[in-house]
Amino acid sequence: MKKIKKIVKVTGKTSIKGGKTQIKFHDGRTLISDELVDVNDSCVLQIPEQKILEVIKLEKNTKILITRGINAGKTGEIKEIKEGTFVLTKRIVTTIDDKLIEIPIRLVIAVGKDKPVMQIR
Repeated sequence: MKKIKKIVKVTGKTSIKGGKTQIKFHDGRTLISDELVDVNDSCVLQIPEQKILEVIKLEKNTKILITRGINAGKTGEIKEIKEGTFVLTKRIVTTIDDKLIEIPIRLVIAVGKDKPVMQIR
């Protein structure tokens, strides 16, 4: 069977018995692991084994892909992460087409530290 890699965004996590963590991903998958991940980080999964090959932290200088909105499909690099408030959600500052923009963190997925971990079409 062909092995496929997929980037998935961590949307939730829950501690369970035995010091393990159940990780919830944006595509509906869940995985029980002892990997250290935070919500909004990305994981490179090997399919169909559901094995985490790499964790991509959502932090300054990480490469991102915008998944929704007017800039969907464009890539950028995180310049700054702004904490959310009661009214404004957590958001990131990035440069897209030589313009500095600020977008909600829910609209992006981390795809690599220095460069994307796989080809983005």
